[in-house]
Amino acid sequence: MKRQSIVGRISRVAIIAFFVCLVLVPYFFEISTSVKTTEDVRSVPPRLIPEKIQLSNYAFVFRSLPLGRYFLNSLLISLVSTAFVVTIATFSAYAFSRLRFPGRNLIGVMQLATEMIPPILFLVPYYMIFLGIQNIASVKMIGTYHGMILTYIAFNLPVTTWFMRGYLDSISVSLEESAFIDGCSRTRALVSIIIPIVLPGIITIAILTFIMTWNEVLFASVLTNEFTKTVSLGIRDYRTKLVVNWNYVMAAGVITSIPSLAVFTFLQRYLISGMTLGAVKE
Repeated sequence: MKRQSIVGRISRVAIIAFFVCLVLVPYFFEISTSVKTTEDVRSVPPRLIPEKIQLSNYAFVFRSLPLGRYFLNSLLISLVSTAFVVTIATFSAYAFSRLRFPGRNLIGVMQLATEMIPPILFLVPYYMIFLGIQNIASVKMIGTYHGMILTYIAFNLPVTTWFMRGYLDSISVSLEESAFIDGCSRTRALVSIIIPIVLPGIITIAILTFIMTWNEVLFASVLTNEFTKTVSLGIRDYRTKLVVNWNYVMAAGVITSIPSLAVFTFLQRYLISGMTLGAVKE
């Protein structure tokens, strides 16, 4: 029995180590390539460890392109989109969880069903809708911050609302009923009692929304211009008609990944507890 226990433990460690390597090795290769010279990048066979470390690649990516502006564009769009999504998803999920109205379950299923449709199918309709708004209402949508923010709110809201509904369903209704007896309104009970309890869930959907918005390329490639271009899209500018400068692409990629890694690192404990909270229903 003890031998089987040891074998099982070794097997689990080996499986975990395999998946850890599967995740970390590509990222290590990205960092390695980001400090390589052009000759090292084109060497055959490729070297995982560069012969010469060239840290000037990181300075070059800012000099050759307005990467700083792209970075700020992504930060602005991601933060504003996340703030709106978290606020709307929390209140709408509360309505789905606590209120009883016709079509409640059908609307919830339709929200989840939207995640089964490939986003590229919405690209042309969104572009045509934005063109219609510009022509009819004279409100510019393409190539604007508010156009991108509205797009990301629309695509992140269904799944975040569904997640938040699961979190709220795990909270006992008796807490609110006690607050109602003490004279609290429904809004005050939500803000003062429910939101502090489901704060890990709120932070979870905030992390997911921020990362999905920060890394999105498809809609950004059509709905932005040179002034509003995001950093994920700007990385493509390091390629030319004849060659792709992979050392500069990887250097820009490392810089681009810093905000997502920082957000996930500092808030990962809330992410884990939030997912656990949403998985248990009383």
